[in-house]
Amino acid sequence: MKRRSHRGVRCACNMEEFAKLPAPAYTDAMTFRVVLERDFETGDYSAVCLELRGCASAGATEEEARANIREAIELYLAPGDIELPENARLVEVTVG
Repeated sequence: MKRRSHRGVRCACNMEEFAKLPAPAYTDAMTFRVVLERDFETGDYSAVCLELRGCASAGATEEEARANIREAIELYLAPGDIELPENARLVEVTVG
């Protein structure tokens, strides 16, 4: 067993156990550009985050569309479970 650090906590575990630890959530505020577009036929708004492929939402008002796209971005960026092969390891990279 190797000693590994995860979120500042030292633990003794193998890679398989380490991969099962919960992934850290984003802790710093991030800003994304969102295209808001009003549909003149329905009056609803669409919201598309161009930096995150496929991340889009909508709302009956601009305020609702902004709140919905914020939630969609949070869900898009939420870490998920990762299954690793035996010869792989999980690392974190800080950007910015």
